[in-house]
Amino acid sequence: MIIFAKLIAFSWYLDLMLHKSEPSQTSEDVTFADPENIRSINMILDWFNAGEAVLFAQEIVREINRLFPPLERKGRAIPKKEYQRRFGSMIVRIGTFSQKHKLNIYKKAKLLNTIKWELKDAGHQETFISEFISFLTPLL
Repeated sequence: MIIFAKLIAFSWYLDLMLHKSEPSQTSEDVTFADPENIRSINMILDWFNAGEAVLFAQEIVREINRLFPPLERKGRAIPKKEYQRRFGSMIVRIGTFSQKHKLNIYKKAKLLNTIKWELKDAGHQETFISEFISFLTPLL
């Protein structure tokens, strides 16, 4: 519902900015807004574009599921050095992604929420999920 309201408000804004016309003008005389307004519209849209963050969150969840399988899918144990290497590289990847993409608060929330719900769907315990999210939050 909120997304629908935002789309309506945004389409109204686009109509207002892109179709500025004087009452005496005809429909053929309508001009587009100046490039500065279009640039600001693109910035607004980019602020809400969390597609890369969601894809990265899904990738992190796949790695977490390999390192910490849910109780019903436990297999053979990973050697300690291999586990430490994989976990360390995952932490480095998270930090690198955060620095490279300059996540705003919406994108951070979307990333963490995706991780949370993907882990729940995979069958992880609630305590594990909340501790992992608490661990990740300062890294972003």
